[in-house]
Amino acid sequence: MLAIIQTRDHWLITKTKRISHNHKYTNSQLNEQLKEALPRLSKMTKYKSNGNTNPMQELEKIFDDLDVSEAYGDMTMNSVNAHLAPQNEVDNLISKVADEYALDIGDMLNASRVIGSSLSNRNIGRLTQ
Repeated sequence: MLAIIQTRDHWLITKTKRISHNHKYTNSQLNEQLKEALPRLSKMTKYKSNGNTNPMQELEKIFDDLDVSEAYGDMTMNSVNAHLAPQNEVDNLISKVADEYALDIGDMLNASRVIGSSLSNRNIGRLTQ
């Protein structure tokens, strides 16, 4: 899926650069180019076109949907990976690296413990509901 999104993004950027470098395009020509591009984008993202909306609005809707999907995927990966490594092992590793490179991490480890405990408390709350 990521490869499809990257390919689509590369194609769209290339098309946009080509259009922006050629100043002979008018608004109607730009709309025609977008109307040609939207069906291909729709197939890649499984987005259905309304048919009566502006191509720019449709393109914006596609990217909004992709942003939501990406945010959901990130949230899912973060919640899945958050508990895989024990907190004390992570803190020890961070401390060792900070000592090796003479970094001052101050109270950062304590702050991460607070965040981690609030996340686990929230997850426990969800499980009990």
